Amino acid sequence: MTSAAMPPFACDRCGACCRSLALHALYQPLDRGDGVCRHFDDASGLCAVYAERPLQCRIDAAYDAGLVGGLTRSEYHAATRAACDALRARTAPSPQQEGETGRVPGAT
Repeated sequence: MTSAAMPPFACDRCGACCRSLALHALYQPLDRGDGVCRHFDDASGLCAVYAERPLQCRIDAAYDAGLVGGLTRSEYHAATRAACDALRARTAPSPQQEGETGRVPGAT
């Protein structure tokens, strides 16, 4: 599949990356001081500016802007998915944090 025909990156809006900004300098300007993005809404577990989020938070737009060097779009999507999965495992709430509803904070 060519880059032009490739579907956009499938973000499931879990919020793991939004809660892990301290792991990469690219996201430090967005850090509200506790490693969490200043646009992350703790109550909903979602990005408050998702439709207008910063370039570094938009996977395909960041790729198109040349922020990623040396990878094909497919490779970049695979690497980003792997990073997402690792962040999700790292930031997974305990059963006590999920509460009685079983809803994972940040999941939609």
